[in-house]
Amino acid sequence: MWYCISGTAIWYIGEKQEEFLTEPGDFMFIPRGELHCTKVTSAIEPVEGVGGYGGCSNPYKNRKVFVR
Repeated sequence: MWYCISGTAIWYIGEKQEEFLTEPGDFMFIPRGELHCTKVTSAIEPVEGVGGYGGCSNPYKNRKVFVR
């Protein structure tokens, strides 16, 4: 889950990398196991938001891969 507080980002979701734009106030749900990544749209404005995982107590132990 993701709630955008400030800034804008493009999310690429699924094997076809379908694009979704998030702006402040947007909420996004990504189903379990769905491939996804994010691109910040501005070189000077950061993106701030709140994200969470449902149904897994520790994302690191559940084979999640975080790439910066």
